[in-house]
Amino acid sequence: MTGLAPDGHGGLWAVGNCKTCFSSVLTRVWHESAGVWKWAPVAAKNPAGILSIATVPGTTSLWGAGAILIDKAQKGLLTLDGAAPR
Repeated sequence: MTGLAPDGHGGLWAVGNCKTCFSSVLTRVWHESAGVWKWAPVAAKNPAGILSIATVPGTTSLWGAGAILIDKAQKGLLTLDGAAPR
């Protein structure tokens, strides 16, 4: 597990990285609500790794930071689940 964050509703988000860097499945994200854990798929066209996660205080928005493989080069990656703060 590389990251753990509250979901803003009493549950948790967890992120873990599987296998070696940029293999077929790198990042797995899970969500816990009311004692039940569910896998949350990561939608990315290229291999991506989320290395840390955080929620925006007072919201249910979840941000992630990591890397994505584009044209054989690693690029920085920011991810968002929920409303973007304005």
